[in-house]
Amino acid sequence: MLGGAAVPVAPLQFTGAITSQTVALGDPAPYLALIPFTKLLDELTLLTDRQHIGVLISVFALFAGLALLSVVRRQQAVPRAALQLGKRVLLLLGLYAIGALVPRPMRPLVAASEDMLLFDLHSHTEESHDGRKWWTTQSLGEWHAGAGFNVTYLTDHQNSRAWERFALDSSRGTQSLRVNPSGIRTSFATRPLTILPGIETVIPGAHINLLGLLPRSPDLFQHARNLDTLAFTQIAATERPLVLLTLPFSLDREHRMSVPIEAIELTDASPRGMRFAREHRALLLALAETLQVPLVAASNNHGWGSTAAAWTTVQMPGWRSLTAVELNRRLLRTLRTDRSAVGVVERASLGQTYAGLAQLGMLPALAVHVVRTLTWGERVAMLLWLWVPLALWQRRRRRFAAPDLPAAT
Repeated sequence: MLGGAAVPVAPLQFTGAITSQTVALGDPAPYLALIPFTKLLDELTLLTDRQHIGVLISVFALFAGLALLSVVRRQQAVPRAALQLGKRVLLLLGLYAIGALVPRPMRPLVAASEDMLLFDLHSHTEESHDGRKWWTTQSLGEWHAGAGFNVTYLTDHQNSRAWERFALDSSRGTQSLRVNPSGIRTSFATRPLTILPGIETVIPGAHINLLGLLPRSPDLFQHARNLDTLAFTQIAATERPLVLLTLPFSLDREHRMSVPIEAIELTDASPRGMRFAREHRALLLALAETLQVPLVAASNNHGWGSTAAAWTTVQMPGWRSLTAVELNRRLLRTLRTDRSAVGVVERASLGQTYAGLAQLGMLPALAVHVVRTLTWGERVAMLLWLWVPLALWQRRRRRFAAPDLPAAT
């Protein structure tokens, strides 16, 4: 712990119109109270798909080594050692299942100014084919509120059923939603959150999000998965939804998109999306500069895990008094006309990806990364977790220690 403090890594990375003076990670008491578990599960969630493979291989190698050591040095029977190895592997898989399925305290991003708007442009509910079952709009809202977001776009695949139900329920005042006369404003947990409409669809070589699209239009979706790009380009520019290019996409098509791209994900919190973003960051920066469009962050939330990897920010004075309709219009106008006002905040993540035998180094690399990215609040909480059980164990050991016998005469 102290060694990590000597060579710390900033827990947040900033791109665009945002600095460490304007936002910071919160330290909720429930998160710190469970810090060994919340921190570890957070860091696992921030790994790419290939990094997950490396971690699993390195942990399995460690467990196999311990089993072999018990056979050689302790003369333990091979079946018993194999059983212990199996239990440890199941424990690891159980840890992954807990991280994906069990809600836990989240670490939110906290803005220093009330004019700072934190938003997400890519999220899903159970209505997406790959969304978690029973992951409702209410669940999605609670997740985003816990992460500190103020706005999220609900972008299910090829449909707007969840949004339409949400809008209908809001108009009836159900599901703990507050109704605004000229728009829809929700209240999840203790943070206000506005949910705005969108759809994720497919064009040749890429997935895109259409933001601000209210109803599902049969004129735009003639096929089960693809957008009718010809019909889309015929929509008047003033009525057209904003087009967000999501990650990953086919690299040999990045300059030949069939619809005009108006924003690009700099990071996408899915394991494949994070890998693509890290491997091709320079390309994404250059492409955004070429097209003169903003770079944004996306959770790509499908109901798995309780860790926000990144946030998109913009300074928007008076946004809290806007209706949902007005907020949507103003936010999309900012993305289209003032890319310099948009910022991206990312959680620091393990950069290395190993291959071959080097994958055995993923576990120690992850451990080093964890202790280097701890804030002082996390570090103190972690030290207390290490010290308190040790102190209790030593006290118990002294209490039940055998009394000294008198010396023989």
